Amino acid sequence: MEARDIDTPVEKLSFTWYVDGAKQEASGRDFFFKTDLNSSRELPYNITVVVSDGELSTSHSWSVPVFNTNQRPEITITSPSVGSVYREGGPLVLLRAEAWDPDIDPNDPSAPALIYSWKEGGATLGRGKSLKYKFPPGWHIVEVHVWDGVEDTVASVSFFVDSLPTVNLLSPGEFSKHKEGRAVNFSAEIYDRDGDNLTIEWREGAKVLSTSANFTMKFSAGVHYIELNVTDGRSYVEKRLTLKVEAEPRAGILPGYGSTAALTALLAALGLALLRRARRSKL
Repeated sequence: MEARDIDTPVEKLSFTWYVDGAKQEASGRDFFFKTDLNSSRELPYNITVVVSDGELSTSHSWSVPVFNTNQRPEITITSPSVGSVYREGGPLVLLRAEAWDPDIDPNDPSAPALIYSWKEGGATLGRGKSLKYKFPPGWHIVEVHVWDGVEDTVASVSFFVDSLPTVNLLSPGEFSKHKEGRAVNFSAEIYDRDGDNLTIEWREGAKVLSTSANFTMKFSAGVHYIELNVTDGRSYVEKRLTLKVEAEPRAGILPGYGSTAALTALLAALGLALLRRARRSKL
């Protein structure tokens, strides 16, 4: 502040400073007005100086606005990527972010550290630059909040957790036995909690038996290894079962006996008949 009085030398003048009407300790021609980052407000500060020669005085006022000059951190979410799809029951989802604050010198050990918080729907999932979390099936929008000591800066990412198709085998039972030439009933309860369209395949080896949840089929005698594969285009479920199909007894052969047993029985009967004939000839 520069002031002159034709009757009084400059060094004899007194200076009194006020901020919003409050008297300040400064009493010279210079007044340093300093605020911190939290001093930002809509109304400006009113700074007044009163200059007196001991008898008369005059004043001058300034209207000084103060704006918050804090620069917010710049945030990059490095994991997950936008639109990523995760499988239910798979690895935990990795949440990771990097932030840079132009107000903080990274080489200054005394500089305040940025604080990271991960949230979804207002609920805090955890803190730190990175963390792993188990999410239920469905779409998720996760936010990372970075606090620089003054303000909270937010970035978000969306991703999807795909539910596995639900597959319950109803029939036939595992290791069940069936007769050759008789139809075997296959039935399964199959649905998807996300409402996705499902692709169904019953297979035996490379052969596709059916693409429906329920069907019937006849099998040749022997052991059959059946697979049921269900996919929603993203996730995949496989069920397996083993069937034993028994051959029907053939005419002239006792159940439970093969052709060798039948031939042995026939030869035994023939030998017994020949023995009886030999005995009668001697009589």
